[in-house]
Order: sequence, then C-alpha cells, then structure tokens
Amino acid sequence: MKRVPDLLTASRGGIALVIASLGLVGPRALEAVILLIILGWTTDILDGRLARRYHKEVTWVGEREFVFDMVMVFSGLCYLVMSGFIPLAPAASRLANGGPPSPVLPCGRRTGERYSPPLRLPRRSSAGETPP
Repeated sequence: MKRVPDLLTASRGGIALVIASLGLVGPRALEAVILLIILGWTTDILDGRLARRYHKEVTWVGEREFVFDMVMVFSGLCYLVMSGFIPLAPAASRLANGGPPSPVLPCGRRTGERYSPPLRLPRRSSAGETPP
C-alpha cells in the first residue's frame, strides 16, 4: 500500500500523454479529455492524502509531483492547441513570456508583453441599471 501514492502520481504522466495525443483526434475527443483531466486531478488529491496516511517517506516520484502536475496542465494546453480551440501564437507567447502553461489564455486587457486579468465589470445599481 505504501507504493500506491507514487503509482497515482506517476499515472498522471501516462494520463498526460493520452490527453496530448488526443489532440490528433481533434474536437471530437473533448469529452474524453475532460474525463481524463478529472481522473488526473483526482489522483492528485488522493496521492497526497494516502502518502500522509501511510507516513510515507519522500521518494524520487514524490519529489517530482509538481513536475507531474505541470505535465498534466501542459498536456491540456497541447490538446487545446492541437484541436484548434486555442491558436498556437497566443499559447506560445504565453509560454515564452514566462506565464504558466494554463489553458486559460489571453483574456482581458494587454499590458506590456503579458496579459493581465480581465477588468472587473461595474456593479449594477439596485434598479438593474449600470451606473455611469
């Protein structure tokens, strides 16, 4: 049972490969990709809990858990680009500018070479009208 947390962590590498390869299938694989992402992040939740429960020593895999997490995120980005949901240029720019490989790409106003979060919308008055 003490190996289960490492197996769950390492399984995210395999899940990530499948997600990225589904980019070759295209938008038809979106449902499968969503299910695989849910499965991958479920293993992320479980591996830490099990490692703490079994008072597990940190292993080579455990030391690289963050790397496995980022590979999962990057595979989602690869799928979105390969399937045509996100253009390659903004995704590459996001990575080149030091931004995290996030599936949430350029949104909001542009400041310098990076994208900032979207502006907050003005609050509506109690009458349902937007104040000037």
